[in-house]
Amino acid sequence: MTVKKILSFSLALFGLVALHTAQAQATAPKPDSVLLSERTEGDYRVSRYQVNEPLQAAYEIHYRINEALLQQSLGENGAELDSLKQLVGHLRDTLNALERVHITGYASPDGPALLNNALAKRRAESMQAYLMKQLGMSSRDVVALDSKIVSWDVVRAAVAGSTIPKRDAVLAILDSDTTPMEKQAALKNHPEVWRYLAVHILPPLRYAAVDLCYKQGRIVETRTRIAAPKPAPKPKPTPTVKPTPAPVAKATDSPCRTDPDCAELLETETLGIIVAMPGTEVDF
Repeated sequence: MTVKKILSFSLALFGLVALHTAQAQATAPKPDSVLLSERTEGDYRVSRYQVNEPLQAAYEIHYRINEALLQQSLGENGAELDSLKQLVGHLRDTLNALERVHITGYASPDGPALLNNALAKRRAESMQAYLMKQLGMSSRDVVALDSKIVSWDVVRAAVAGSTIPKRDAVLAILDSDTTPMEKQAALKNHPEVWRYLAVHILPPLRYAAVDLCYKQGRIVETRTRIAAPKPAPKPKPTPTVKPTPAPVAKATDSPCRTDPDCAELLETETLGIIVAMPGTEVDF
């Protein structure tokens, strides 16, 4: 079983505060970020954020057959535990936050199911005890503890890609509609087959898986150009209104000059009105 690698991050990235500068027209970081400060530098607004990036890491610690004792010297256990310890140390940085630890103990399918269930549970518990004692985690950090028996289907997939003797016969046994114990008995009828399984296929299936979910914080700085204020619009000039001259009456011939029955207003005075009556000669 190959060692699972830490997902979505580079180990060298830990312990460092990444400072990123985005130039003009930069936008704020995506969600799960906290604005720390803002200041103005010339024509720019400088904003500092703490960005929390969700990450995962996975480790496998293997056990000997019928055992739940954690041994650092077994296989790749030493390298896995060193990597796990280094990660936990970085998580103590104030910018990082551990969110969840899930431990699952596994047992290979050979042997009685009742025994394997208990063995898988004990392996999960031994891994939890290591995290708490050696790495300083608390029971609140480990929010999930589980145990499982690896199915014979996993064994079949490994056999299909292996150089096991009598591979076709082994695959036929594993594909048969029989119980797990009957499959095991049929496989043991072929000593060279069982010997290959016991050395190459079954040991990697006895392990405890540790999955950590955490958030790694980093500082991001953005620079945004401040838009220059638009000038205020100039007031429109008030149009000059020229006075309209009074209409000038045109001189016209009096209608009374041709109409003998017309009375014409000749003159007005403060004390009275003088009216010329046609056809009447009167001296005043």
